[in-house]
Amino acid sequence: MYKGFSFPKVARMTKTPLPSVSAVSSQEDYHATQVLLNDPGRLIDSSRVRSVPRLLRPQTAFFLMLAAGFVFLLPVRWSTLLLLETLLWGGFVGIMLYLWLLVRDLKQESALLNRIEDGMMLKSYVFVAEQLQRLMSQPMRSDPSRLRAMILLASLLAKLGRYEESLNVYNELVDLQQIAGPSRAMVKLSRAMVMLQSDHLYDADRAIHELRRLIDRGGAEQELQRIDPYHASTSPEETFVGALRLVELYRDVKTGHAQEAIEIFENHLPVMVRGLGHRVGDAYALVAVAHDRLGQTDQAAKRFQDGTTLQGISDLLNRYVELRPLVTRYAPMPVPAL
Repeated sequence: MYKGFSFPKVARMTKTPLPSVSAVSSQEDYHATQVLLNDPGRLIDSSRVRSVPRLLRPQTAFFLMLAAGFVFLLPVRWSTLLLLETLLWGGFVGIMLYLWLLVRDLKQESALLNRIEDGMMLKSYVFVAEQLQRLMSQPMRSDPSRLRAMILLASLLAKLGRYEESLNVYNELVDLQQIAGPSRAMVKLSRAMVMLQSDHLYDADRAIHELRRLIDRGGAEQELQRIDPYHASTSPEETFVGALRLVELYRDVKTGHAQEAIEIFENHLPVMVRGLGHRVGDAYALVAVAHDRLGQTDQAAKRFQDGTTLQGISDLLNRYVELRPLVTRYAPMPVPAL
């Protein structure tokens, strides 16, 4: 009845050591991942979770155990009773063994995703691409793990400048019903940023307005304005509001509204500091572009240096092509010698 159903094996963690940050250059990363992740759409399809057959669920094991206890009440010969007991207890043990293997594989899958997230933080993009390719080339064990893998895939493609493919993955995530609450809002926010980076400006503006309504209804930003922006803890709401302000700032820079971009930066800097942490360096660098376009060279130089103090110049240039003309006009903060 369930012919062809199987769960693929997950490689043990000890077989995939995490490479160092300096293992490969960014250009080598790009070409290697182009080969590994040449068809993200196929990975999304092949990673769909297969449901566990009804006959292999815990309820079936419980029923078999009860049936084994009552089988002696049947008016049949001892040989028949013995055969029935063997079949029932054999089925019970088989189901429990299957469930034990399934739980073990779920733990291994979660551990592998944790290592992939560590690789993203260390910018080991070839390692991340290799592991996502292996993990998503076959059905995954659970929907939460698949959603984590898809978010990592979309983030990796965006970091490598493959914005159209990243946008396709984010669109798939938004269409899924399993994501709700803050996670869904953050996925939509990431999609809006990728829309800007891939020049889908109309769609990005519409997505930003939709996200703005979430804040306006809840009054979250007015509450955040009254708190200390340098307080240690950061809630998901604060991260969301700060990131949304960064996306709005980038939209105005992208569409040539320099004065509006400066106003967003000056009016909402405390919220962005609170929500973004050191990633607020992106906002400093982007507002430098706005100052430069208005001929305010002193402010542009200061903001550009502030931004490159908080974020590496190479990371900023990879994320925002609008910053590249500034490199020839203003001095970034030099990288300290190790």
